[in-house]
Amino acid sequence: RMGAMSGEETWRPAITTETYFASSLTYSGWTLVDGSATTVFPYGAGVDGHNIYCPNTAGTLTLSSATATRIRIYYSKVPGAWRYRVDGGSWVEVVSNGGAQELGVVDITGLANTAHSLEIDTTNNTGVAAIHGFSLTNTVGGYEVVKMGNGGVTGQMMKGYIPYMQPVAADFPINLLLVILGTNDYRIAASTPAEYIDALTKLTAAWRAVNPAIGIVF
Repeated sequence: RMGAMSGEETWRPAITTETYFASSLTYSGWTLVDGSATTVFPYGAGVDGHNIYCPNTAGTLTLSSATATRIRIYYSKVPGAWRYRVDGGSWVEVVSNGGAQELGVVDITGLANTAHSLEIDTTNNTGVAAIHGFSLTNTVGGYEVVKMGNGGVTGQMMKGYIPYMQPVAADFPINLLLVILGTNDYRIAASTPAEYIDALTKLTAAWRAVNPAIGIVF
């Protein structure tokens, strides 16, 4: 069947409030870093150039109605802390003391193949909490669709987060990558054809470094 194996889009950015299948996401108290608006990522970024961070104890986030048997949370290991819980269960603390550009992954497995809620807050934070996004998967057979786009990104801007995407991309054994960039992605003064080609070259190299057999269609 065509569709995501989890009944969701497998990569879920930490910042969007759009509805992905049945799931929805709400958050407050976080600052957004978006690759369509900046090329500077103080705490790294996910495969789509997104990151949210919170330097205090006021951050909250809830991912609701997410069907998956496995949920992975991708975050920066910048010194700080946050906590999560699934389906209103006990809180689990995540304390990090690594590099701001170092990737951390919380892997939640063994979930029933039903809709779940994932809550995150920074009540225990003493530094900076920074999250890139989520992976939602399960054991249902079929094709897995992974949307990792970022509306408004030009080739020139994409070069800003390509250096950070490889560690996350390594978790996704994608067979076929579709890159959708049009003339608007290189017709502005700051994004010349040379910049556009350079961006596609770097994007290809980043994916092939973690998956040499990947097929790529532009």
